[in-house]
Amino acid sequence: MPRVVPSQIVTFINQSSAKRIDVSKDVYHKGQKEAAELSTISSLLSQIPPELIRVDQSEYCLLVLADAAIKNYVERLKRGILQGLRYPEINNKNCAIVILDILKKCPDATPVPSTTELTFIDDERLAASIRLDLSSAASALHNAEWKASTVLAGSVCEALLLWAILRAPNLTALTNRPTRAPDRWSIEDYKKIAVELRLIAEGTGHLVDQTKQFRNLIHPGCAYRQNESCDRATALTALSAAECIVRDIYVSINEGRINTAHALPEDCSDM
Repeated sequence: MPRVVPSQIVTFINQSSAKRIDVSKDVYHKGQKEAAELSTISSLLSQIPPELIRVDQSEYCLLVLADAAIKNYVERLKRGILQGLRYPEINNKNCAIVILDILKKCPDATPVPSTTELTFIDDERLAASIRLDLSSAASALHNAEWKASTVLAGSVCEALLLWAILRAPNLTALTNRPTRAPDRWSIEDYKKIAVELRLIAEGTGHLVDQTKQFRNLIHPGCAYRQNESCDRATALTALSAAECIVRDIYVSINEGRINTAHALPEDCSDM
């Protein structure tokens, strides 16, 4: 069975006739087309992985209530129990729209629980984005999608190095850094500066160098010239580089080479 994600249901509801029923004027609407659409919405909703329903408790309860109201409505229609049957609504709001509004807030993907936490990043959205890429890279490795895993892990390396460099108090003292703004640097620049500022270990820097070379293989011409391609080894190397960068960042924060406003987890000193 294909994986169902919130945005797919949002699209379906937006295109449905059920969404356009005005429950304040058409209280007892019993159209078969709209009933079929409501049944489909309920069926799709049951197929969303639980980890993607990321809303607060009150909204989750509202989502469950709207789904139950739809199921009750559809079941009564099927059994021909039409007396007093009202179109499913909550607080005079079409249940299809209730579900639509809640699912708009839900992501289509979320990191697997085993993915390394990035609690040192003080921007919640950035941390979630990088962690999702790290999770996707690991999943791609598991699925033997070597190029996807290598490229995603490489992007994680760049994002983590940029984050660390921007928070390094000694960055302004460097005289040999690139003249462009840091967000325009190459991964080679990030690695060089991060090693020079001791934000990451030299061994980690070597892994980043290898990852940079592997990421270039995404370009067909480069892969042809080098007679190489992404494989399990390149994916593992890139993921290893990302994990080593995370480890080194924790150490650098503890030793004052990176400033962060976020409280560190109690066990970070053990990393």
